[in-house]
Parts: sequence; C-alpha cells; structure tokens
Amino acid sequence: MDDQPMFIDPTKEPVRYLEPKTEVDFASEIDVEKISETEYRGKLPLRKPLASRHGVYGGALCAQAILVAMRSVPSDFKPHAIHSYFTKGVNEDSVIEWKVQKLSNGKTYANRIVLGCQDNRVVFSANISLTNKNVTKPRDDGLVPFSYQNNAPPELLNYDISKLKGIANPNLHITLRETPKSKVDDVYPYVIKFGIPECETLVPVPEEYKYALFTWITDWMFLSRAFAAGIGMRVKADFDVSLDHTIYFHDDDLDATKWVGISMRPTRSEHGRTLMICDLYNDKGKQVATVVQERLFIVKPTANL
Repeated sequence: MDDQPMFIDPTKEPVRYLEPKTEVDFASEIDVEKISETEYRGKLPLRKPLASRHGVYGGALCAQAILVAMRSVPSDFKPHAIHSYFTKGVNEDSVIEWKVQKLSNGKTYANRIVLGCQDNRVVFSANISLTNKNVTKPRDDGLVPFSYQNNAPPELLNYDISKLKGIANPNLHITLRETPKSKVDDVYPYVIKFGIPECETLVPVPEEYKYALFTWITDWMFLSRAFAAGIGMRVKADFDVSLDHTIYFHDDDLDATKWVGISMRPTRSEHGRTLMICDLYNDKGKQVATVVQERLFIVKPTANL
C-alpha cells in the first residue's frame, strides 16, 4: 500500500482510481474475541497510520478499547467518556491482549479500566464510563428536558463537499476535507468521515460497532494545519505523536460513515506539548462529541529577534 496520503482536489482533473473499488469491513478489522469475563483478544493486528510510522494508529487502540468495554456491560449501555493514555509504542505484528477491571456496575452508569497489552507489557490504558442515557426519551408529563449546546460553526453546516479539497488515508480508510476558513479566530474547521468515496466501498457496519467506528476517526488530526489555518502560524514539528486521548460522547446520534464537522482549537503549546480541543458535529448540526488531546509536538526553537 502506498505510504503517502491521497490528495483530493475536485477543482482539477479527477484522479483515476483503480476499479473495482476496495471493500472495507470495519467490524472484521476491529473485532475482539472473549477469553474470560475480564480478558479479550483482538482478532487482527491493528493498523499503522502510515507504513513509515513507528507505532499503531492511536484511534485504532481507542476504538478497540471502546468495543471491549461495551462487550463487558449490558447491551443498552453506551460509552459517554473515555480517558486514555498511549504508554508505549505498539507494533502491527501482533494482536492486542485486553484486560478489563470492572470498577462499578450501576443502574445508569458503569465504569471500566481497560488495559491493552502486547508482549506482556501494558502499552495503552483507558478509563471508560458507560451509560444507558445517551438518548433523550420523551417524558411522561410532556415536559421538555433541559438541553443546551454551542451553535455549530456555519462553515461546518453550509458547504458543497464536491468543491472541498482534502486528503485521504487508505491505510486508515479516512477522508478529510477542509471547509472555508473560520470567521472565528484560532479555530480550524474541517469535515471528516470513515471511508474514501473515490476508491472504497464500505461493508455495512453493525450497530454494536458504531461507537468504535466513530472513535476511530477522532485521532487523525493535523495540528500544523490548525496553527496555519486557525492562527496564521506556520510551524513544522520534528516530532508529533499523541500523548493521550479523551472523548466525551454527548449523544447517540453519531455516524462516522457520514461527514462529521470538526471545530479544532489549539489552546496552549509549550514544553514540547500542545493541548487541543475539538467539537464534533453530526450532519444535522448537533454536537455529538468533544475531543481533548495533548500531543507531543516538538518544533525547532525560533530565531532570536
């Protein structure tokens, strides 16, 4: 497989893609088998973002951890938060062994510690909270429950996808396209989805894998583009890797096979670390998730003025 992202520019002559389209079966790639009540094992090794990268894609680790946590609770429980750390590099030559610690089992919330192990070492850790209240149900008294969210940036609601430039990663089956520049300072807006329409056909994803699939797309981000497009600072990192990954799932109405709008804001960069916050919106403009991440983003010092 090519070790470079695929550039998409609808304003130029269309790229000729190989036919027939590649079939992508996400469930088969991410699935796990149950070994015991507290142990699971991935069925296939996870993917690198590019062949030249050192370790497995962080979004794949988070996605499989989400699936493991969901397998350990009743079927009506869905994740509402994951707080995770990438503790060691993960190779693509062997599967991940998962160990689950059941911290709590309540009527509304359940909490799990999920550890990903490889070669008898913990390479990934996550605290995952799950709930059966990710869907707003009508009240018997007819009253409307309190609800609030920030308005979705207009750039993420009004666009013609056929005119947006972007890139795609066949290794990860992810497409990203840039919307017009945000009118809000420090914000980098873009849309992203699972699957590359130009060269991939998706096998229908079972409902059980919906949250894992959505999690998969949340770690493919370009911090250098956020600095350039949102802040006007052009920087090139000598080293760029995720240190942690936190996702808050606000609603069940999420689908990574449709275009997901992301409003990304780097908030602080120093000591080689950059913190960013991303608001994620579905195709209806509803904020369905928020991602907070700190990256090891090492940039050469600037010259003295």
